[in-house]
Amino acid sequence: MLAAWEWLKQYWQFVIIGLLTVSVGLVLFLLLRTPAPTQKSDDVFTNSHSAVLATASTASATAPTTTQTGFVDVKGAVKKPGIYQVNDNTRLFDVVRLAGGLATDADQQQINLAQQLNDQQVVFIPKIGEEVPPQYAAPVATPATSEAPTTATATTSTSTGGTQVNLNTATAEELQQLTGIGQKKAELIIQFRTEQGGFKQPEDLKKVSGIGDKTFESLKDSVTV
Repeated sequence: MLAAWEWLKQYWQFVIIGLLTVSVGLVLFLLLRTPAPTQKSDDVFTNSHSAVLATASTASATAPTTTQTGFVDVKGAVKKPGIYQVNDNTRLFDVVRLAGGLATDADQQQINLAQQLNDQQVVFIPKIGEEVPPQYAAPVATPATSEAPTTATATTSTSTGGTQVNLNTATAEELQQLTGIGQKKAELIIQFRTEQGGFKQPEDLKKVSGIGDKTFESLKDSVTV
């Protein structure tokens, strides 16, 4: 017993170091064996779904929405003709409703209520038995491959290199370029084609007040229909 005590007094430092080493090793062993907490699959799905919804909501909130607005001129057989505001999704039936609805004598067979309207367009609702004037006819749809729509022009080229004024589409200014046609006669020509549904042939020009055979002969080669 005395010998053991003497030995312990002589080597106590080594004993303490040994005990500390064993203690540290035991603590590390226990820490390494403890399993890390795992997230439940339901929680993973919930968190992922919430992140997707948050991203979609943010994208929706930041996406710009643009709506083009304009005005159309509604004429003819409606209860309240006039100027009405439209946007890029407005259809003809929307504007007819704004105009108080169709008149009792409106000819629905000649109109397309589903037609989409554009800014500065003139909408003409004909009466039964009345034809839509050519200048108010709905534009013809162009092929999808076309970069820009084509529109009717008031003048057409002739084989001689000159131009002919279209009596059914020309403006008052364009009509005044004709020989013998002033502002008053230009207005009468436009009034005639509006009331009569357009010119069927150039000779119909002589039916306009103030235009006789002599005037027609001087400009017959300069007009077309």
